[in-house]
Amino acid sequence: MAKSNNSEKRTYEVRSAVEHDNERYEIGEPIELNDKDAAALIACGAIAEPAAKEAAKK
Repeated sequence: MAKSNNSEKRTYEVRSAVEHDNERYEIGEPIELNDKDAAALIACGAIAEPAAKEAAKK
């Protein structure tokens, strides 16, 4: 079975302490997640794309 693009990981910035795969990430740390794992954390404000990437979008 072929892997979907959803398994491709991107780097996000932690905005609120997160525990993922038994590892704790503190505010300001980078975290690599696929889109599926990131979606809920983005929705609740726990993670965001790094500021440089957000500024480039504007």
